[in-house]
Amino acid sequence: MAYIYMSAHVTIAADASKGSIAGMYNVRSRSQLPHLARWAITNRLLSGNESTLYLRPNILRESIDEGLCGNFERHDNWDKGSSILATRGWCCQEKLLSPRVLHFTDTQLFWECRHSARSEDNLFYSPRARGLADVLEYSVAEDQGTVASPPKGNSTAALLDRWYHRVVADDYSGRKLTRASDKLIALAGLASAFKPLIQSRYLAGMWEQNLVAGLCWRRHGVGCKAAVYRAPSWSWASQDSRVAHSLAIRESMIRYAEIMDVDVTSADGNDTGAVTDGFLVLRGPVVCGRLGAPATIAEADNVIAIDCDEEEFTTLVLDDGIILEATLDDDVNDTKEVLACILLEDSWAEHGVLYVLLLQKVEDDSDNFRRIGLATKQQQQLSAAQLLALKTMPSRTVTVV
Repeated sequence: MAYIYMSAHVTIAADASKGSIAGMYNVRSRSQLPHLARWAITNRLLSGNESTLYLRPNILRESIDEGLCGNFERHDNWDKGSSILATRGWCCQEKLLSPRVLHFTDTQLFWECRHSARSEDNLFYSPRARGLADVLEYSVAEDQGTVASPPKGNSTAALLDRWYHRVVADDYSGRKLTRASDKLIALAGLASAFKPLIQSRYLAGMWEQNLVAGLCWRRHGVGCKAAVYRAPSWSWASQDSRVAHSLAIRESMIRYAEIMDVDVTSADGNDTGAVTDGFLVLRGPVVCGRLGAPATIAEADNVIAIDCDEEEFTTLVLDDGIILEATLDDDVNDTKEVLACILLEDSWAEHGVLYVLLLQKVEDDSDNFRRIGLATKQQQQLSAAQLLALKTMPSRTVTVV
């Protein structure tokens, strides 16, 4: 099916339809700015029925006064508010792989292609929608055997950034699936499209290239690990929740951890499909810690108790007294003792941010660990001595499953 959508001339999307027999037309198209002036011309048809034609000024989006816009959506996710299809897992790659999509929403028509996205009222314009045009155009050309060259200026880091941010975090991870076991299968076609350019092993929704940075995802909203195994705990695909990837992947990041070995077992021989097992051998600075904040810690100057964007942060106290802000993979978790492995430092940020992987021993298996969350810390919140202590923690090799 991925190949069919990729090879289509145009895909018609019934975005606002509530089911397969509900139809796709709205009663009457309306503007994103309904208060703008419009004129109605009513005429009587030869059949005797009345017909009304609605006209409005041809106002380009760039010329709209800021005060008129109100809450007008300016981002690429313009279809998320009213589109039923935008909530369905399989529809993600179907939309992204299609070279052109005509969207029938509950307000009006939208046109989306690899050059831009436009609205019927001409108020919405998004150049090179979704930022994936070069990737997908190259993939189609290579698949069809036509002359194609890799997109210029797209480093591996930039491509990985698009995968983790635009595809996984911004779009796919928050969608629903009738069968939870389809989590990886429903994205296999898109993974296959990225593969010729990234040229790296695909590992249960992750890429072996720059995998340390790929591990820096976190739960975004209510959710938990899947009840039935479908991916290793270190993969975002193990989550029944939306995920976020706040780290901008670049080659210049400072890495403290190293991937010693990694592998997954495919369910059917297709490395972009479902998996039955997987492990990751990680070596880096490791320190023990404890989740949960005593009253004295909550009063500390460098701890911020916040709950925004449906994200709940937990304090993590390391053995040396340093406090980090952690996001647990499960929104309900009674874990206390954890192992914290320092992954990398995002030195591009104004003050630098440390990313720390949280691990817990697997029950009845003392040699293996499972991921339970991610912690971060801004360097400006640490003294020079604390920062040095974190970066020079004794290294340890751990296996994460």
